[in-house]
Amino acid sequence: MQRADGAGEETMQKRQMRRWNVWTSGVCAVALLGLLAAPAAALKLDFEEFDHGEKVFSSKGVDIIVDNARPKGADFGVAFDTMETLTEDEDLEMGNGWSGGNLAPDTVLDNILIIQEHDKTCNTTMCERPDDEGSRPAGDITLDYRKVGPFKTFAFDFVDVENVKKERGALKFYLGGVDGTLVDQIFFAEFAGVTFGDNHANHVDLGEIGHFDTVVIEVGGSAGFDNITTTVPEPTTATLVALGLLGLAMRGRRTEASR
Repeated sequence: MQRADGAGEETMQKRQMRRWNVWTSGVCAVALLGLLAAPAAALKLDFEEFDHGEKVFSSKGVDIIVDNARPKGADFGVAFDTMETLTEDEDLEMGNGWSGGNLAPDTVLDNILIIQEHDKTCNTTMCERPDDEGSRPAGDITLDYRKVGPFKTFAFDFVDVENVKKERGALKFYLGGVDGTLVDQIFFAEFAGVTFGDNHANHVDLGEIGHFDTVVIEVGGSAGFDNITTTVPEPTTATLVALGLLGLAMRGRRTEASR
């Protein structure tokens, strides 16, 4: 009788183990399918949280450092509302439509990020008359993603980039900050499918760059930037946890089979 009870208890344990393995495998499979099929997490800097003329030092966890090329220029960026009229720089205004570029003339960008030309009309937080630095070169905009990165892809919109051959604008991608490893460098003149010029609005998607956590935009002259988008197309922490659970379930199956 004891033997029968023992055999029954062992059979019950095996059944419970099989049920657990089936349930765990199913949950993990569904989780993996959902996570792997989900789009990569994206971070977009559109500067819509700022007012026209407001100084920009960070956005959505990204530190933004500006170095004006002119010794007496303003070393900060400001938000410029392209829907405004009668501003210091009409080339940054959408007006009745963009004059050219690969974006539709009626594309609404709202706020863009510019290197402020001077601080004569600025206080600690605002500039009464925002205007972009037009000297050649204008300066550098550094996007420090180390608090929220690293990332792998990069896309952005830009306005009013003019003579790229003279201005020599470029993007530099680093891993480990600007003192770390230079991952890639791409000149504006290398962009395909864009048209440069006064009041032109363009979109560029550079695709996968490689792991980076810092981007330096070397601004060759007049320019504004918007919808700076980065993504991480790789497994998330949840995906890795699901893989671990699936591995445990498979190990449980092998253990049961060996018995």
